[in-house]
Amino acid sequence: MTAASRSATRRAPRPLPRAFDLSLRVEVALHALLGVDPAVRLSGLHGVDPTHVWTGPARPRVRVIRPPARATVAGSDGPVSLEVTGPGRPACAVALVGAQPSAEWDRRLGGHALLAQEAAALTGESHAGAAHRADTALRCLEQLRLPRWLPLAVDPTPVAAWLAFRSGTVRVATVVLAGAVLAVLTDEWS
Repeated sequence: MTAASRSATRRAPRPLPRAFDLSLRVEVALHALLGVDPAVRLSGLHGVDPTHVWTGPARPRVRVIRPPARATVAGSDGPVSLEVTGPGRPACAVALVGAQPSAEWDRRLGGHALLAQEAAALTGESHAGAAHRADTALRCLEQLRLPRWLPLAVDPTPVAAWLAFRSGTVRVATVVLAGAVLAVLTDEWS
Protein backbone atom coordinates (compact mmCIF):
# COMPACT_ATOMS: atom_id res chain seq x y z
CA MET A 1 0.00 0.00 0.00
CA THR A 2 1.46 3.34 -1.00
CA ALA A 3 1.44 6.45 1.16
CA ALA A 4 -1.04 8.11 -1.20
CA SER A 5 -3.51 5.23 -0.96
CA ARG A 6 -3.16 5.07 2.84
CA SER A 7 -4.04 8.74 3.20
CA ALA A 8 -6.96 8.29 0.81
CA THR A 9 -8.39 5.43 2.88
CA ARG A 10 -8.14 7.24 6.22
CA ARG A 11 -11.43 8.18 7.72
CA ALA A 12 -12.24 11.82 8.08
CA PRO A 13 -12.10 12.93 11.71
CA ARG A 14 -15.46 13.00 13.42
CA PRO A 15 -16.72 16.45 14.35
CA LEU A 16 -16.53 17.32 18.02
CA PRO A 17 -19.76 17.15 20.01
CA ARG A 18 -21.73 20.40 19.92
CA ALA A 19 -21.42 20.92 23.70
CA PHE A 20 -17.64 20.68 23.43
CA ASP A 21 -17.65 23.21 20.59
CA LEU A 22 -19.81 25.55 22.67
CA SER A 23 -17.52 25.28 25.71
CA LEU A 24 -14.50 25.93 23.51
CA ARG A 25 -16.10 29.00 21.98
CA VAL A 26 -16.94 30.33 25.45
CA GLU A 27 -13.27 29.84 26.41
CA VAL A 28 -12.09 31.77 23.36
CA ALA A 29 -14.59 34.59 23.96
CA LEU A 30 -13.54 34.87 27.62
CA HIS A 31 -9.91 34.99 26.52
CA ALA A 32 -10.71 37.87 24.17
CA LEU A 33 -12.92 39.73 26.67
CA LEU A 34 -11.14 39.23 29.97
CA GLY A 35 -7.59 38.44 28.92
CA VAL A 36 -7.53 35.17 30.88
CA ASP A 37 -7.09 31.62 29.68
CA PRO A 38 -9.87 29.67 31.40
CA ALA A 39 -10.98 26.09 30.99
CA VAL A 40 -14.77 25.97 30.62
CA ARG A 41 -17.19 23.08 30.89
CA LEU A 42 -20.77 23.92 29.97
CA SER A 43 -23.72 21.55 29.98
CA GLY A 44 -27.50 21.63 29.79
CA LEU A 45 -27.87 24.11 26.94
CA HIS A 46 -29.58 22.69 23.90
CA GLY A 47 -30.28 24.27 20.54
CA VAL A 48 -27.55 26.92 20.83
CA ASP A 49 -25.65 27.76 17.68
CA PRO A 50 -21.99 27.91 18.76
CA THR A 51 -21.32 30.69 16.26
CA HIS A 52 -23.60 32.90 18.40
CA VAL A 53 -20.97 32.74 21.16
CA TRP A 54 -17.84 33.48 19.16
CA THR A 55 -17.30 34.04 15.45
CA GLY A 56 -13.84 35.57 15.56
CA PRO A 57 -10.57 33.81 14.92
CA ALA A 58 -9.37 31.06 17.19
CA ARG A 59 -6.69 31.82 19.73
CA PRO A 60 -3.25 32.31 18.25
CA ARG A 61 -1.38 29.05 17.94
CA VAL A 62 1.08 29.75 20.70
CA ARG A 63 1.80 27.71 23.75
CA VAL A 64 -0.07 29.23 26.65
CA ILE A 65 1.70 28.80 29.95
CA ARG A 66 -0.95 28.74 32.63
CA PRO A 67 0.08 29.96 36.06
CA PRO A 68 0.19 27.24 38.70
CA ALA A 69 -2.38 28.97 40.93
CA ARG A 70 -5.70 28.02 39.33
CA ALA A 71 -9.07 27.67 40.96
CA THR A 72 -12.24 25.93 39.82
CA VAL A 73 -15.68 27.38 40.44
CA ALA A 74 -19.09 26.16 39.35
CA GLY A 75 -22.60 27.53 39.03
CA SER A 76 -25.90 26.05 37.95
CA ASP A 77 -29.56 26.82 37.59
CA GLY A 78 -31.97 24.07 36.60
CA PRO A 79 -30.41 21.89 33.90
CA VAL A 80 -27.71 24.41 32.96
CA SER A 81 -24.32 24.15 34.64
CA LEU A 82 -21.08 26.01 34.12
CA GLU A 83 -17.65 25.16 35.49
CA VAL A 84 -14.70 27.52 35.06
CA THR A 85 -11.09 26.87 35.97
CA GLY A 86 -8.91 29.92 35.76
CA PRO A 87 -6.09 31.90 37.29
CA GLY A 88 -6.47 33.80 40.53
CA ARG A 89 -9.94 33.97 42.01
CA PRO A 90 -12.55 33.37 39.32
CA ALA A 91 -16.28 33.30 39.96
CA CYS A 92 -19.21 32.27 37.81
CA ALA A 93 -22.99 32.31 37.94
CA VAL A 94 -25.84 30.90 35.86
CA ALA A 95 -29.45 32.08 35.80
CA LEU A 96 -32.42 30.99 33.71
CA VAL A 97 -34.14 34.05 32.25
CA GLY A 98 -37.68 34.39 33.55
CA ALA A 99 -40.24 37.13 33.30
CA GLN A 100 -40.48 39.40 36.32
CA PRO A 101 -42.00 42.87 36.51
CA SER A 102 -39.57 45.75 36.11
CA ALA A 103 -40.46 47.01 39.59
CA GLU A 104 -39.42 43.65 41.08
CA TRP A 105 -36.09 43.83 39.25
CA ASP A 106 -35.53 47.42 40.40
CA ARG A 107 -36.14 46.30 44.01
CA ARG A 108 -33.88 43.26 43.63
CA LEU A 109 -31.00 45.16 41.97
CA GLY A 110 -31.21 48.16 44.30
CA GLY A 111 -28.60 50.75 43.34
CA HIS A 112 -27.69 48.73 40.24
CA ALA A 113 -31.13 49.09 38.59
CA LEU A 114 -29.75 51.72 36.20
CA LEU A 115 -27.08 49.22 35.18
CA ALA A 116 -29.79 46.92 33.82
CA GLN A 117 -31.35 49.79 31.88
CA GLU A 118 -27.99 50.71 30.35
CA ALA A 119 -27.34 47.06 29.47
CA ALA A 120 -30.77 46.79 27.81
CA ALA A 121 -30.09 49.92 25.76
CA LEU A 122 -26.69 48.60 24.60
CA THR A 123 -27.79 45.05 23.78
CA GLY A 124 -31.32 45.72 22.57
CA GLU A 125 -32.63 42.89 24.73
CA SER A 126 -35.57 42.93 27.11
CA HIS A 127 -35.33 44.53 30.54
CA ALA A 128 -35.59 41.04 32.09
CA GLY A 129 -32.60 39.74 30.10
CA ALA A 130 -30.49 42.79 30.96
CA ALA A 131 -31.54 42.61 34.62
CA HIS A 132 -30.52 38.95 34.72
CA ARG A 133 -27.11 39.95 33.33
CA ALA A 134 -26.66 42.55 36.07
CA ASP A 135 -27.93 40.13 38.74
CA THR A 136 -25.55 37.33 37.71
CA ALA A 137 -22.67 39.83 37.72
CA LEU A 138 -23.61 40.81 41.28
CA ARG A 139 -23.81 37.14 42.28
CA CYS A 140 -20.24 36.72 41.02
CA LEU A 141 -19.14 39.58 43.28
CA GLU A 142 -20.82 37.89 46.24
CA GLN A 143 -18.98 34.62 45.53
CA LEU A 144 -15.69 36.44 46.10
CA ARG A 145 -17.13 38.10 49.20
CA LEU A 146 -16.95 41.48 47.53
CA PRO A 147 -19.64 43.95 48.60
CA ARG A 148 -22.81 43.92 46.49
CA TRP A 149 -22.78 47.72 46.51
CA LEU A 150 -19.44 47.80 44.66
CA PRO A 151 -19.89 50.33 41.84
CA LEU A 152 -20.16 48.54 38.50
CA ALA A 153 -20.13 50.10 35.05
CA VAL A 154 -21.05 48.62 31.69
CA ASP A 155 -17.90 48.00 29.71
CA PRO A 156 -18.86 47.77 26.00
CA THR A 157 -17.23 44.79 24.35
CA PRO A 158 -16.20 44.20 20.76
CA VAL A 159 -17.69 40.70 20.90
CA ALA A 160 -21.28 40.32 19.75
CA ALA A 161 -23.77 38.81 22.25
CA TRP A 162 -21.40 39.49 25.18
CA LEU A 163 -21.55 42.34 27.66
CA ALA A 164 -18.96 43.06 30.33
CA PHE A 165 -19.20 44.88 33.64
CA ARG A 166 -16.18 46.49 35.32
CA SER A 167 -15.28 47.83 38.72
CA GLY A 168 -11.62 48.67 39.13
CA THR A 169 -9.67 45.48 38.42
CA VAL A 170 -12.78 43.27 38.57
CA ARG A 171 -14.37 42.34 35.25
CA VAL A 172 -17.46 40.22 34.66
CA ALA A 173 -18.35 38.94 31.17
CA THR A 174 -21.99 37.91 30.54
CA VAL A 175 -23.81 36.25 27.67
CA VAL A 176 -27.42 35.10 27.19
CA LEU A 177 -27.74 31.69 25.50
CA ALA A 178 -30.94 29.72 25.01
CA GLY A 179 -32.71 31.47 27.87
CA ALA A 180 -29.81 31.24 30.32
CA VAL A 181 -27.40 33.95 31.43
CA LEU A 182 -23.78 32.93 32.00
CA ALA A 183 -21.46 35.22 33.94
CA VAL A 184 -17.73 34.79 34.56
CA LEU A 185 -15.71 37.09 36.79
CA THR A 186 -11.97 37.63 36.92
CA ASP A 187 -9.87 39.96 39.00
CA GLU A 188 -6.69 41.24 37.33
CA TRP A 189 -4.88 41.49 40.65
CA SER A 190 -5.92 38.27 42.34
